Amino acid sequence: MINILSESMALLSVIVPCYNEEESLNPFYDELNRVASDMADYDFEFLFIDDGSKDATLSILKQFAQTDERVKYIGCGDDFNIVFNLVRRVAMLGNSWSTRHNFGVIA
Repeated sequence: MINILSESMALLSVIVPCYNEEESLNPFYDELNRVASDMADYDFEFLFIDDGSKDATLSILKQFAQTDERVKYIGCGDDFNIVFNLVRRVAMLGNSWSTRHNFGVIA
């Protein structure tokens, strides 16, 4: 289990909406880790929000969360458009910084 959160550094939250992203998640997660290691002055957390994917997206997110405590995920089942509202609300949380990433346009 990766445990790199500290009490003294600013927390940067990366919010990632997902829909059928099984092929994209591993390379994206690798890139997140690369960027996080390059920005050693910050703590990171990664919040993935699955918007009812029909592929292995949710199981991949669960694997990430089992090995990396920075990873959190929300599985939204078939409740489409919940991602937009969740991302908007989570972005308003009190962390020093938050950002979101869209893999593509959700129709």
